[in-house]
Amino acid sequence: MWAFVKRWYDVLYRQRIFIITATLIVSVGYAAFNFLASYNKLIMSMWLNYPAAEKGLNPDGTRFNVFEIKSVEVLDKALEKYNTTGITVDELRSRIDVYEKSSSTIAEKVKNAKISGNEFKYIPNEYSISYSQKNKFSKNHTYEMLSAIAEAYKEVFEAKHAENNAILTVGVDKLKEYEQYEYVEIADLLLDNVAAMETYITRRNDESGSYLSETTGETFANVLAMIQNFKNIELEKFKAFVVSSAVAKDRETYLNKLRYNVENLTFERSKALREAEFVKGAIEKYDPNITGVAFIPSLDENNELYMNRTKTGIDYLANTAYNAGINAEKLNKEIEKNNYLINMFSNIYYDEQEASRLREKADNMLKELEEKLIAIQSIAKRVDDEYIAYKTRDYIKFNIPEKSIIASLDLMSTIIFAFWFFLASCFLVLMKERLFRRV
Repeated sequence: MWAFVKRWYDVLYRQRIFIITATLIVSVGYAAFNFLASYNKLIMSMWLNYPAAEKGLNPDGTRFNVFEIKSVEVLDKALEKYNTTGITVDELRSRIDVYEKSSSTIAEKVKNAKISGNEFKYIPNEYSISYSQKNKFSKNHTYEMLSAIAEAYKEVFEAKHAENNAILTVGVDKLKEYEQYEYVEIADLLLDNVAAMETYITRRNDESGSYLSETTGETFANVLAMIQNFKNIELEKFKAFVVSSAVAKDRETYLNKLRYNVENLTFERSKALREAEFVKGAIEKYDPNITGVAFIPSLDENNELYMNRTKTGIDYLANTAYNAGINAEKLNKEIEKNNYLINMFSNIYYDEQEASRLREKADNMLKELEEKLIAIQSIAKRVDDEYIAYKTRDYIKFNIPEKSIIASLDLMSTIIFAFWFFLASCFLVLMKERLFRRV
């Protein structure tokens, strides 16, 4: 036995230089290959950080799709931020991999649920995104490229899916556009805008009335009070002035527009009333004894034929008649409003000097209103922006590790590979020796 071992030991000892050299060369090659592959591929982590994420939704309630990070919109924006390599969107997409991250605990729960036949639903909120540059021998740019992708995706995600408070900003440009309208029309436009702001801030106040902005020192309750005072006092005062004094930039043109509106509204109201009466007449023709059992051919929302229960059809007709009646009533109120303005602007006259004075006063009032509105909007927007940041703590967070030469070398993997290659080399040398002895 010992003679057998000694003989094989002598064989390996004679071939030691070959075995060690081969092991070193192949191991170095293995390490170099791993280094190039690892150093030129970087993986970043992405976390979703908002309540709806646990349901697989975006902040706006739409379905979350992590692969939007590979969309043309995101990658095009990323290449605008960083593209020193001349890579195209399609080429960049092929170099990116996206996969979800889940803990061993979750994986075990999923496995046990499948074995037991139970259902276990898990929606990930953490993902890994890797980028591998094509030219392994050029300057490493994986960190810069992933940073650009992360920044671009965050911008696109927040623009498309984040809570949008643009309603809090009418903007100077929009106010400038209002100059083409008459004073009464401007008052109505501002009232509509401010009413939308009031609705938005009311919802925020109901959601978190105790939130206090660090930069403005205001709560949503304070902002809501500012908006309501502006709407109910300042704007209404301006509108009352221009209506009671019948001040207009071009009275005759405005009166013609009002008369034209009345004609159109009257026609639309007449259509709505006829529709309501027609549908009511159709309902009266149905025999109540058969409506519960009879079926009639109908078209669904895809314009496909199906058999509809008669009673259900009558419900649809009743709803149509009701809506037509409501619409007719709204149109009637608009007609009354326009007729009132026609009466006011037709029966009050001034000489040119007085009309000019009134227009100047209206312009000054409007300028003050716009300045106050911009100030209120600025406060409201800052408070809400802070609240969104506080509530979400950022919708998405990224972690991009710095490139490390030591980590990319993967010494442990190289040592294990060298060990097994050394053993394989020894085995091959012994097998070769045995074959030669037989010959």
